[in-house]
Amino acid sequence: GVRSLDEVKGWEKFRYADVKMIRDHVKHKGASADEEAKRESEDDLLWQVKDDLEANVPAKQLKELAARNGIDLEKPHLFELVHIVADGMLNGRLPPCPICKMNLVKYYP
Repeated sequence: GVRSLDEVKGWEKFRYADVKMIRDHVKHKGASADEEAKRESEDDLLWQVKDDLEANVPAKQLKELAARNGIDLEKPHLFELVHIVADGMLNGRLPPCPICKMNLVKYYP
C-alpha cells in the first residue's frame, strides 16, 4: 500500500486546492505556510493559463508548439498538451540534456 502521499502519482492533474484538501484530510504534514501560499499562487496561474489554452487554442497548434520547442509527443491527450505548453510558457524551455546535449525531450505519461 501507499505509505505516504508523496508516493501517489498524478498530482499534476489536480488543482492545488484539491491536492491541499486531500492532504489536509489525511493530516499530511506539508510545507510551511509561506511555501504553501507560493505553491497555491503558482498553481492558480498555471491553471489559468491551461484553461485559457484549452478554450482558445486548437490541439493541432498546441502539438506544433510543443514540437517546435523540442518536445516529442506521439499521441498526446489534450490534457498533456495543454499542461506541457502552459508549463513552458510559465517556466521557459527546458535546457539541453547535460549528457547528450540534445534539446529533444521525449514525454512519457
